[in-house]
Amino acid sequence: MRYLRGHLVATGLFVGFFALHVVGGATGQGWLFALAVAGIFVSATGFGAIAARAADVPATSRAGVIMVATGSLAGVVLTSSALWAANGRAWAAWEAPAAVALVLLGTAAVEAGFFTASRARKQGRAAGRRREAAS
Repeated sequence: MRYLRGHLVATGLFVGFFALHVVGGATGQGWLFALAVAGIFVSATGFGAIAARAADVPATSRAGVIMVATGSLAGVVLTSSALWAANGRAWAAWEAPAAVALVLLGTAAVEAGFFTASRARKQGRAAGRRREAAS
């Protein structure tokens, strides 16, 4: 069930940014449109890592590797679609390889961000325990 939850959270994030870009474009708010498009690319390229983290599955476990791999396949499709839209809704030979490369980079970046945040939380908790022990 948590695997489904992970993919639903990642999908919901992507759909939310997509809806926001429609609203930004329809209302002529360029800043909102640009922010939403950036969110679309981040959520598409990091789809697998986002799904694994939302499912609370360590990326290094067997289940995590499967989550990241299946999510990354979805991410390649979503990223290809975003590149297609950015290319004036025209397919080009570079889009599929670029999507694969961007998903590899995006997944690594999202994982690095989660790792850094997790490490900072652990260090903060350890510092709090040291302060409590010292007082």
